[in-house]
Amino acid sequence: MFVDQNNSTIVSDTITLGPLNHTAFLLSDKYPALANRAGVLRITATTLVVSALGMQASADGGFTTLLPIYQ
Repeated sequence: MFVDQNNSTIVSDTITLGPLNHTAFLLSDKYPALANRAGVLRITATTLVVSALGMQASADGGFTTLLPIYQ
C-alpha cells in the first residue's frame, strides 16, 4: 500500500511470491499513479522473514538506497 503525506491510500496491491522468490520493479512503471508523488510504501507479509531494499536515483546521476523501517 502506498500512502501520501496525509496517510490517504494512493495505490493498494497484493503481490504473491513463493519461497526464495523475488520481484523487482520501478514503482512509477508498475503504478503510474505514483509518478512524481511523495509518500510511504507499506509492505506487509504473512511470513517472519522478509527482505526489502529501495533505491532512488536522480537525473543528475545521484543515487542512494532507502532502508526499510520495521514496525
